[in-house]
Amino acid sequence: MKHLLLSTLAGTLLAASGLALAPGQPGARVDYRREFLPAATTLVAHVDVVAFNASTFGEMFASSRADLNIQELEDLEQDLGFDPFQVLRSITVYGVGSAPEPTTVIVMATKEIDDALYKLQEDEKFHLVVEEGIEIFEYEGTHGYVQKDGENRVIVLAESLEETASAARVVRGEEPNLRDVEGKSMQVAPVAGSFLFVAASEGVPGMEDFQPTSQVFGLAQGLQLDLGEAGGSIFAHLGISTGDADSARDVVDLVQALITITRLTGLGEVPEINELLYALRVSARGGTVSVDFEYPVEELAEVLEDAVGGAGGQHDDDMDHDEDHDGPSDY
Repeated sequence: MKHLLLSTLAGTLLAASGLALAPGQPGARVDYRREFLPAATTLVAHVDVVAFNASTFGEMFASSRADLNIQELEDLEQDLGFDPFQVLRSITVYGVGSAPEPTTVIVMATKEIDDALYKLQEDEKFHLVVEEGIEIFEYEGTHGYVQKDGENRVIVLAESLEETASAARVVRGEEPNLRDVEGKSMQVAPVAGSFLFVAASEGVPGMEDFQPTSQVFGLAQGLQLDLGEAGGSIFAHLGISTGDADSARDVVDLVQALITITRLTGLGEVPEINELLYALRVSARGGTVSVDFEYPVEELAEVLEDAVGGAGGQHDDDMDHDEDHDGPSDY
């Protein structure tokens, strides 16, 4: 996933420089767009950059971003030629079918991305092909399609020409989309304030082998995750759909056991982390399990800062202790 997003945004996205922008619906709202997702979508992850920037947490990140010195972010900005937090509106990754692999990306961006795109229009690695009347570009093994959406841009990215063409037809309104399919569990959408949203209707691929949560996800038939901010608090909601009430109770027991085990480990010995663990709430209703977390943003920042500082201080104390005993004697 990291390769797909970073290399795609840093290389393929900008390589669309010579592609003519197809007309879209003017004035369309930038949001989680179910009409851009195929009807067969069973796994989706959506990052709302606009919502993150508008949150207190996002403002705190922006004000301390220079001090954080995140090299990957600096490299990405240099490769892109623009600040992704200002130009990108959202990133959506999805998969289809009973064993979905999230291989298709939809990027929503402002029109300010055009300058960066045009600068690379003569890149020799860029190739334009026409697939069933749709202009698709190819750049270093990744394919893409760009379309206007009012004042914004929709960029579809996938590895194969066929996947890209199929995704482009959905965006163009030429193939069935998720919004028009009634009665599907994937009709869920991000809650207000969410800047990270994940939904799956066929379970989570690969999680069955991930310890120690494999038992939880082994019982899951679908899930929804929201992470965001509302009313000055960071919130997280995980909804897990199981087959029946008994399975839901089993999942509740497993989740509570995982929380207890974490409290008993080294992390649980850190007072600040232990405080966050106690903020978790686990409940079940019918065949659905809910895991919820809510904490004031500023208090959470202080808790995390204290936790990191405490861990660092403990590390320094250990180093000093080692030096006192292992260093040369003053006598």
